Amino acid sequence: MDFYYSKDFGVIIGELVILGKSLFGTESDYEQVIPYVRKCYRILIKKARKGKLKEALEEFLEKTSTVAILNESFKICLAKELGTTVDEIEKALLSTDYIKKRLSYLKRYFKKMRKENPVDYAETFGELITLIGLKKTSMLLKQYGLKVGTTTLRRLYKVSMMPIKIKRMIENGELLLTVAFELPEDSLEIAAEKVAGLKYYEALNVLRRLK
Repeated sequence: MDFYYSKDFGVIIGELVILGKSLFGTESDYEQVIPYVRKCYRILIKKARKGKLKEALEEFLEKTSTVAILNESFKICLAKELGTTVDEIEKALLSTDYIKKRLSYLKRYFKKMRKENPVDYAETFGELITLIGLKKTSMLLKQYGLKVGTTTLRRLYKVSMMPIKIKRMIENGELLLTVAFELPEDSLEIAAEKVAGLKYYEALNVLRRLK
């Protein structure tokens, strides 16, 4: 979900879609999700201006995480609207129980998620990275006893932002998560279809030829 701050119109919220890629949902999904996130955001601003930023963020994240992954632009817009810095917003985010629960969730189900629900696995990492950044996510994971390299984190983030079509292929077992890591950005869906059903090294050979 993308946030854009305009001096004339305030914050504009919408889906960030890369040209040439399938939409992340149906038209009806957007008709429901975007207004819902906007409503939650207005409540967040109202509460934050009363000096309850942590509580407001807690509630906002709990509600919106079920329908969208927030773009990093969320923090920038929020900081501008509240007249503070992105660092202060990140500090407040890190203090929320929501972030702590996501990290605990990863620690508890790390191996199980990777095998049984690879899309949820990637999206959980992707959500943390968009909220607090790659370096801070890496540091927090280490504190929770999870060693995940920055290269892997970048790849998981990449998958978390992929179109729904590719995510469904991963969920259905048509596409390995490790193969999705290697898909070229400029032809995600075409490449995914070419390597569907292939083992890792077989898929790599096909992707090399595509390049």
